[in-house]
Amino acid sequence: MTPWIKWTKYGLASTIGNTIYINKKLLKFPGLYQKVLSHEMKHVQGADFTLDFKEPFDLELLVWVIKHPSSWVHYLPVWYFQGKIVWARTMLMLWLLAFGIVMLCIGFAKWIS
Repeated sequence: MTPWIKWTKYGLASTIGNTIYINKKLLKFPGLYQKVLSHEMKHVQGADFTLDFKEPFDLELLVWVIKHPSSWVHYLPVWYFQGKIVWARTMLMLWLLAFGIVMLCIGFAKWIS
């Protein structure tokens, strides 16, 4: 299946169906762009969301994300995109886990006080 590539001004990269949406600012960083495109191509070829947890940590990508706040929207679990509400399972799980940890810490703090 040949994917379509569309450029966005926000987020990092997402795959919806056979369309890959990539932040056009990544074009200024060819090596990083190829890494991200390669990862998204695996999703187009059928890799499920667990791929996001299996890929090795990439410090270069983290630095890029920190320097480009427009990409932070990609780390939200739900967002509005092209007239639709879109959600990312991976981010939803991470946010729920973080929320659970925060609630556990609050409960523990109340318990010991």
